[in-house]
Amino acid sequence: MLYQVKLLDGSVRWVFKTELGTIKGNYDRLTEIPVTSSDQIFTIKKTDGSTIQTDLAGLLNERKLGTIDDIPVPPTTPPPAADPCAPLAPLGCTDLEQQAQNQSLAQILNDMANLDISTLQ
Repeated sequence: MLYQVKLLDGSVRWVFKTELGTIKGNYDRLTEIPVTSSDQIFTIKKTDGSTIQTDLAGLLNERKLGTIDDIPVPPTTPPPAADPCAPLAPLGCTDLEQQAQNQSLAQILNDMANLDISTLQ
């Protein structure tokens, strides 16, 4: 799987699923493109405005050169099946951030359990 991620500084990068864990800090996943083989053809919009079609090796080369502006998801690519039980790659949160998130979630769950339905609008 190839992911387009937006980093905290606003920059956008294309990374593979196995590389997500190496990203430091928080980021947003914007787009995901299934990679099925090294012969798969990708359409790449380059930073100079041109568009090329290339295989996985060419994509890796363009990524190394920093010339990828966008990789549009092919319309024939079916959306990935949502597996709510599948583990997600770590988002790069610190232990302190994870602890704060877990505490917030516990508070939200507690608040929800104590809601008075008659007061909801």
